[in-house]
Amino acid sequence: MKKKSQVTIFIIIGIILLLSVALFLYLRQEITIFRPREVYPPEVMPIVDFMDTCLNDLGTQAANIVGSTGGYIEIPPEIANDPSAHISLAPPGIPTAKVPLWYYQGQNRIPTLEFIKDQMEGYIEERYRECLNNLTEFRQRFNITELGQIMITVNLEEENTPIELSFPLEISDVLGKRLAKIETRTVTLPFRIKKAYTLAAAIMEAEQRDMKLEDITMDLIALDPDIPYADMEFTCSKKRWSINDIINKLRVMLRTNLDELRIGNTDFVEVPKSKPYIFHHYIWLVTDVTYPDMTASFTYDEKWPLYLYARPNKGSYLESGMQQGLDVMSWLCIQNWKFTYDIRYPVLTTVKDKKSDYSFNFAFRVLIDHNQPTRHTFPVSVFEFETNPTISEYCDSRVHDITVLTYDNVSVNGVEDYIEIDGVDVSFTCLKYRCELGKTEWSESGAVAELTAAFPYCVLGILRGKKEGYKDAHVFMSSERPKTVELYLTPIKEVETYTVVKHPDLNTLAEQPIDEDEIVSISIERPGHSTFGLYPRQTDIPLTFLAEADFNYTVQMYLTDLDGDFKGGYKSVWTPDWSELRDAKQIKFHVYYSMDAEGDKVLDSLVSLENLSVEIPEPEIITTE
Repeated sequence: MKKKSQVTIFIIIGIILLLSVALFLYLRQEITIFRPREVYPPEVMPIVDFMDTCLNDLGTQAANIVGSTGGYIEIPPEIANDPSAHISLAPPGIPTAKVPLWYYQGQNRIPTLEFIKDQMEGYIEERYRECLNNLTEFRQRFNITELGQIMITVNLEEENTPIELSFPLEISDVLGKRLAKIETRTVTLPFRIKKAYTLAAAIMEAEQRDMKLEDITMDLIALDPDIPYADMEFTCSKKRWSINDIINKLRVMLRTNLDELRIGNTDFVEVPKSKPYIFHHYIWLVTDVTYPDMTASFTYDEKWPLYLYARPNKGSYLESGMQQGLDVMSWLCIQNWKFTYDIRYPVLTTVKDKKSDYSFNFAFRVLIDHNQPTRHTFPVSVFEFETNPTISEYCDSRVHDITVLTYDNVSVNGVEDYIEIDGVDVSFTCLKYRCELGKTEWSESGAVAELTAAFPYCVLGILRGKKEGYKDAHVFMSSERPKTVELYLTPIKEVETYTVVKHPDLNTLAEQPIDEDEIVSISIERPGHSTFGLYPRQTDIPLTFLAEADFNYTVQMYLTDLDGDFKGGYKSVWTPDWSELRDAKQIKFHVYYSMDAEGDKVLDSLVSLENLSVEIPEPEIITTE
């Protein structure tokens, strides 16, 4: 009986232990949900920032490449080596960048989202260590031990693209004291790759179903008086047309008219009432899903191949047939003609996400056989495969002069009267090639700040502008012909010095300095702009603000000890006065401090942080040294 009692006691103790562990894990999970992002010791933050910068830069590169090439980073040899299986973004004789066709010889070649994800992950993994340069610049001050391999996970989500790095590192000082262990890092790209891809795939599937581009092409031929189709004239003089002239005219019509095609349920530019034909024929509903922040455009470049065969023909010419009247009507001559065409040409389609400023390309060929849309292909000639160039070879292949005008993009008094700015460093990127073009300067009249330079050929490149005191700016553009492009840079104000004081919950009016074993993470955000800082500061991390106007910011700060345990914080909307911020030498932040932040009180403080912050002074701008 005594033994049974002892067993019962052990069982009860075991159940209590299990319940305690379960309760501990549950509470820890709940705290984790509300805990701010992981905070590392200040001396380690430069390593963390460097790792995040590499992850963000490589992720952005991968996203731009798959967007430029329809989902590919490494193009399969059977596509890259077959000129008829892709379109080139450069003319013959100039090194090329290729966009694979999504439909080719009866095959659906639309890459899957999983394929795109794998391509991006492989690209980042292969280059991440090289980007870090083995963390060489930090190894003189720290002992850095790798505890595992580099692994990248890309998540193609509806509203953004998070990229997670798994690369466990242990950081210790030169004396061997362990400072931190970094296991995973995550950056979130604003690009909505999945949503752009989904719309692109819907357009390709609709083209295979509706053959809309083929119908538009035949409409252009039938409606143009310079291209013979089917007609008659009362004349005894034969009608004659050069096939080369027909091809050249069709090239021009395709370039100008395909740009008018709009995709329904997207954010397209409304068709004016003065263009009823465009309204009724060039708005194409490809899906019932609405894409309010996206547009789609269609491009044919006159330098791309266009195959045209007309029948009947007289070699390089087309001629009308003549009929003559009989007897008393012998003086009457009738010229009549009816031609059928085989046509093949490539089209580049670009889906543009206005919300994230991201573009996604894909390509296909328009196929017409005897005036009828078709999905079978024609024999094609084989061209010599061109190898990829070096950056200098590509950048030296300049084809067109383009003028870049640079402006400050903050309007004056609500009026879009933008101010010209000079000294902007301008570069042009086409896929993996980046070409530095020079700085904008004041024109001779002093009216505009401009740079006129010869650009390398690219159907869809990225024009970038950089200047100290401004956020980097970029626009997507093509360089297939001379033009003028405007680039707008956002002015910013950097504040390098900032301090934080804490207010105990028993007396919110009293302020105390931050203790040596405490750290404050500072996050200041508004749509399209964010900045981050740490206090006390041991790294050069300035806070940046939009300049030349008053803007609302969400300020969120967390006060933790060096173990990452929550001690207090601040959360509120702050609207600094630009007249003060312009001359700011320092900013003083205030945070709520919980003197008993343990257990349930941690959760209570986190949940009610915004309400607690009402009693705390808002950030102070100090304009004197």
